[in-house]
Amino acid sequence: MLFRPPRALISRLEAALLLCISLCASHVVHAQAPAEAGPPKSIWLVKQLSCNGFVAHEMARSPDAAEIGRTGIVKIPNLQMEFIVPSIPELAVSSVKLAFDDRGRKVVDHYVLLSRNDLDDPVAAVMVTELPSSVDTPQKALGAAVAGERDNLRGTSAQPTLERISTSWGEGLDIFVPNRIGSPCFPAARFKLTADSETKPTISLSRFVTLPGRLIQFALILPVTPGTPLEAQKANARRIMEIYAAGLRAR
Repeated sequence: MLFRPPRALISRLEAALLLCISLCASHVVHAQAPAEAGPPKSIWLVKQLSCNGFVAHEMARSPDAAEIGRTGIVKIPNLQMEFIVPSIPELAVSSVKLAFDDRGRKVVDHYVLLSRNDLDDPVAAVMVTELPSSVDTPQKALGAAVAGERDNLRGTSAQPTLERISTSWGEGLDIFVPNRIGSPCFPAARFKLTADSETKPTISLSRFVTLPGRLIQFALILPVTPGTPLEAQKANARRIMEIYAAGLRAR
């Protein structure tokens, strides 16, 4: 589970990841203006998000579909937060799935999931987790995020890279996973990798930041031109992430 008590703080992340994720140089990212609201074609409310065993999501048309379709803005209930569905050429999505007040991981999660089409797995997400009272510092929250990602790594051949960053939200983490693809419970799921990495490579970037009482994960999966060096892939993913993450704001 994501929120089992972490055994190491941010200063000890490399040891906590048991050498599975390499700790790279710190980065400073600067907030950009959010992208203009995109025109999602369909908006679904996920009534039941099941990620244990057989995956079956119960969905219905969101009662706010018309408003979201008109404005591109998703309001996250009870948290005074909203997210602008982005219009980013590299992130072509038309379907939005909303799962609020989900308790499947024994914490309270709120998901905004973006897919290319209704039946496709998500390729982008915003996930806001309400933290238990025991996770009362940014260091504990980010340490718990790393523990969760370490669990998602187990049993896969994924080769993540973790980088500590400074953002307008404060201290955060960027985690890159080459060749990750979407999955039904993305982003809070075991890493799933493409079987065609030579001709259809991808790069995923998950950015974790905190607010008092909350852990926020922004997640993207982006296509990559074959032969592109990893550092160039990461730089492009980070550029898009800065635009994407700027779409979340407190009201």
